[in-house]
Amino acid sequence: TVNKGEIIGLIGENGSGKSTLLALIAGALEPDQGHLYLPERTGFLAQETDLPFDLPVQSLIDEAVAPVRAVETTIGELTVAMGSENPPADVADRFDEALSRAEELGVWNLEARIEEIVAGLGLADVDRSVPIRELSGGQRRRFALAVLLLEPHDALILDEPTNHLDDTAVDFLINELTSFKGPVLIASHDRFFLDAVVTGLVDLDPSLGPEGGAGEEVKQAVAFGGGFTDYLKEREHRRTRWSQLYVAQETERQK
Repeated sequence: TVNKGEIIGLIGENGSGKSTLLALIAGALEPDQGHLYLPERTGFLAQETDLPFDLPVQSLIDEAVAPVRAVETTIGELTVAMGSENPPADVADRFDEALSRAEELGVWNLEARIEEIVAGLGLADVDRSVPIRELSGGQRRRFALAVLLLEPHDALILDEPTNHLDDTAVDFLINELTSFKGPVLIASHDRFFLDAVVTGLVDLDPSLGPEGGAGEEVKQAVAFGGGFTDYLKEREHRRTRWSQLYVAQETERQK
């Protein structure tokens, strides 16, 4: 469970199931059993991006901000309706709702916001009229991340979001995520990034479970509070306690 305002890092060795778990949570895969509960507008950045190669780069941005621009259009239509001779009875309430939504989404600062995200991810010099297929793999990945940050979301799920980002872009992403108000779930191997951004970690290492993970059909992840440095300390404490228990059991068995 990831609560509002939490940024949870999902960690584990390659092949431990991080990407599969994120895809299940995001709804890209169907679970064999159990139920998943997601906020209505949950954004998912997969490790392998799937973009329409033949469309121009600008189309990605236009599609991402279309819901925001639609609110602005709605405000214009309601303004006209309010000035008519016989305005609908609920037009004032609808106008107030649209205005509140516009402020929440930053309608009035949209163009500046677009340029801020594009520049922050190191994409300011990219010609947005070119087809997506002409971008490098790293540029496509960064534009997919830019689209995610521009779209209105209630929650975010990110699979290795720092791939293809330089240090400046990583710092920018950290600021974006820490200012995001909804729940965030991230799979990453980037220790600096995890230390800087997460409020807790979930480790898929089965050896950390209470029974060591042996013989269990279902993997039980282990949750840790704090960043990556805190996690390393607690993990070492767990290993020390396990070692002490093992010595005590062996001593008892020999007796």
